[in-house]
Amino acid sequence: MKTIKILSVLAMIFASVAAFAAAPGKISASSVSGSVVTIVDGAKKQLAAGDVFTEKTAVLTSADASAKIVLANGTVIGLEPNTTIEVAQFVQNDPSAVEGQDFASFSSEPEATFGSMTTVRLVKGVASFKVASLLSSSKLTVETRAGQVTVKGTTFSVADNGTHVTVSVVEGNVEVAPTGRASVSLDDGKSVRIPVSGTTAGTPTFRNVSPEQEAAILASVGVSSAAAAAPAADEDERVIGLDPELPDYAQDASVEGPDYGRLPDINSAASM
Repeated sequence: MKTIKILSVLAMIFASVAAFAAAPGKISASSVSGSVVTIVDGAKKQLAAGDVFTEKTAVLTSADASAKIVLANGTVIGLEPNTTIEVAQFVQNDPSAVEGQDFASFSSEPEATFGSMTTVRLVKGVASFKVASLLSSSKLTVETRAGQVTVKGTTFSVADNGTHVTVSVVEGNVEVAPTGRASVSLDDGKSVRIPVSGTTAGTPTFRNVSPEQEAAILASVGVSSAAAAAPAADEDERVIGLDPELPDYAQDASVEGPDYGRLPDINSAASM
């Protein structure tokens, strides 16, 4: 009898674990302006407001287009023109817990989902993020050619203009790990710029986020701000190694960045 009870308890435990095994979470297109394309397994499709997709999807905006997508953990991503990202991973332990809900209304990640794992790759352009306060079991990472950005809950942008990658924080805190270098923690109003030449990362620099930049980031993720009317702040740009609170980087270090070659026809996909 004891054996049967033990087996029953174990079966219940295993069933519970299986019920909350990580599965792809939903991602919705909150707004789309102009020609925006998704690529899944090489197949291209025009994105429209209201469309829902999952992980392993690339999103490309054309020269006159922009978009805002929302993950089922409350993360809002605003995409500027000529931007390409790939949602490489977005899984939740219980995606069904938020089925049919308005993801953009989440000020914090719903506990009922039991956490999530998210990886977004910025291939080119500018993507702004408004990340809801994530559960302790969750993790969100933005990968770039110059390194990684890790965040638990904040509003920030990541930009790759071909010559350097810039991470700018409006509120909260992010951890920036330039490829092959010590990581740096950025909080409200701070920005780091990491030069990139091909796959080589140069010496990062540190600066303040201007009111205009802050307003643009907030507008991209659908948050209003009076910062646009404020006078421009004096730009504060220094080699990171000169700031005692930030790590000392070698002036001549060069390292290999990640390979984004697997996304098909990135440059022309948004023109279909």
